[in-house]
Amino acid sequence: MLRVLVIKDIRRWWSDRQAVIVTLLLPLMLTAVLGISFGGFGGGAPEIEAIPLALVGDPPALLREQLERALRESGLFAPVWCDSAEADRLVRKGEVRAAVLLPGDLQQLLSPERVAIGVWKDPGSVLQADIVEQILRRGLKRVQGGEAVYLAAWPADGFPATGEPDPFGDLLAGDSLAAVWRRIRDGSAEAEAARQKFEAILDHQAALIDAFDPPAVALTVVDRTGQEAKGVGPSTNMFDYILPGMGIFFLMFAAAAAAGDLHRERAGGTLRRLLVAPLGSSDLLVGKWLFAMLNGLLQLVVLFAAGRLLFRMSLGPDPLALPLAAVATSAMLASLFLPLALLTSNEKQMGSISTGVTLFMAMVGGNFINVDQMPAVLQAAGRFTPNYWANRTFNDIAVHGRGVGDILPRVAVLFGIAAVMLAVAVAIYRRRGGKAGLL
Repeated sequence: MLRVLVIKDIRRWWSDRQAVIVTLLLPLMLTAVLGISFGGFGGGAPEIEAIPLALVGDPPALLREQLERALRESGLFAPVWCDSAEADRLVRKGEVRAAVLLPGDLQQLLSPERVAIGVWKDPGSVLQADIVEQILRRGLKRVQGGEAVYLAAWPADGFPATGEPDPFGDLLAGDSLAAVWRRIRDGSAEAEAARQKFEAILDHQAALIDAFDPPAVALTVVDRTGQEAKGVGPSTNMFDYILPGMGIFFLMFAAAAAAGDLHRERAGGTLRRLLVAPLGSSDLLVGKWLFAMLNGLLQLVVLFAAGRLLFRMSLGPDPLALPLAAVATSAMLASLFLPLALLTSNEKQMGSISTGVTLFMAMVGGNFINVDQMPAVLQAAGRFTPNYWANRTFNDIAVHGRGVGDILPRVAVLFGIAAVMLAVAVAIYRRRGGKAGLL
């Protein structure tokens, strides 16, 4: 009898071809839009659009060219030189994401005096403007750290004793360029003092470089697949992250709609005719659960097959891992909304509640944003949502390349949730009087 119930639901679902097409294609369409927005059609690391950046200052031509070339070759920035008024206009209009104000005299960077570097940020582009700020802060921290080490070892280079003359200032002060050159050529006292000072600074710099090369502490960055992160490991495909999350998200709506069939069949009179058939005490609920599970499994198969063909999504190295995760996820979501269908009085009420529950769980459980990128509080809260475990399982397979042995604990959690929710639905069904309670 269960087979008859499931076939009946499948035929009724398949008869609405428009709904079937929407159910299968909508997740793919939304995934394609998101994936293209974040990184294109897979197969490589997502490209990041160069950030428009204004540079304010008037450095020497050679330094200006070198700085601009370095920024462009990084692939992160599209720099443009301008004055402060033009930079202000560009930032306010949103034509650049930030403006970096270099010191008026770049020679200040070589002196121990405090140097001011400013950043104007476009308030309409918080993310890219913050990238500029954070890169600049980290670069300056490295410079400041090097200065701190240098001055701690040789404080006299940065802070001469009171009354001690500046050899470079004495050499270059006053007179004409010809007079300065004559002092250098003739080996004057000023030129000799400047030469000795310059040699001492170079000796100190060389000693500092030797002290940190090779470094006392070596850092090796390894991604979670076990490959060194030097471009030789598997490339990142944005669809590996997005497509499973979108699939589970839409599958939650499909599971809620399948459970809501109880209300539609009650309103259409079909449920009354079913209840007079020779059904077991819980056959109707189990039949709805089987239909919802098979429906969800079909959606996942179509989604992942299309994702592989269209977006080159990774299906993992283990051929059994993805099917096992798909079955566990479909079973879990099929039973998730059955108790709600039994506790609500009509389809409209169930639709409102299930939509709110689905959206909340999707936001907290990692369907829209990778759980690892969420605050610690939300990561902890997400563990109490069923879709969290499904998202983590598919993430382990598609992104981290893990096999059946690695995902078994999370698959066990998914099957456990399915069994618990199905048992809860059966308990509610019996408490409400069995078949009579459905009417």
